[in-house]
Amino acid sequence: MFRQNFVIIIVMKEWSEMSFAVLVVDDDLDFAESVKKDIQYMFPDHFIVDVMSDVQILNNINTANYDLYILDIEMPAIGGVDLAEKLHDRKQESLLVFLTTHHELSITGYEYRAFRFLVKDNYLKSLIKMLNAALMELNKRNKFLDVRNEASVPVKILVKDIICAYTVKNYLVVETETGLYQARISLREFQDSNSLFPFASPNKGMLVNLNYISHIDFDKAIIYLKGHGNMPISRRKKKEFYMLYAKGVHNSYD
Repeated sequence: MFRQNFVIIIVMKEWSEMSFAVLVVDDDLDFAESVKKDIQYMFPDHFIVDVMSDVQILNNINTANYDLYILDIEMPAIGGVDLAEKLHDRKQESLLVFLTTHHELSITGYEYRAFRFLVKDNYLKSLIKMLNAALMELNKRNKFLDVRNEASVPVKILVKDIICAYTVKNYLVVETETGLYQARISLREFQDSNSLFPFASPNKGMLVNLNYISHIDFDKAIIYLKGHGNMPISRRKKKEFYMLYAKGVHNSYD
């Protein structure tokens, strides 16, 4: 439960005014409710919080749809890691945070790309940091770019869905799974305004979303994109591009 004598410094970014749905799952519903109250106290305008027990989530697993799940690792009906597997099977792109009473148990969550781990007996400081990071990540995932489709109709697309971007005359052309789009923005402006996304330049005038790389032929310096052909990496860009790829930037939000 929130402690009144605890000094909180919440660092809010210039992020959107969107609200995100959070589900706290714990067999101890009193503890889950205290987490809910803490979140609502600290971030009243940014998170809408529900709580469920392990039994309740099992009955609602096929309809639950939240941006952020906070899951107790050890529960009698279903553990947090097994629950994460079921959510993973549903292809949910949600953030997963595991609650645990033991530091050593946190390693078990890595298979499902846990966003954070919170140790129950001292979770409040970590909760604040996690929520700030989650807010940044969720806003990033929901950032849009104003473009025009091939019929010149104005539409919005998610920046995270852009496979690659390049310049044609005075337009930025972006490619997504649904087609090609144009925007009145330079490649540099696009890169600067989306620096938190995993875009890298394999050659002059081109940006590639590292999340869409299937694999790289390092001997031939060729990128193979998931279902979208391939492209070369220039000699000048090779070192920087390989460094970004090796850092695992391509796993930053999938």
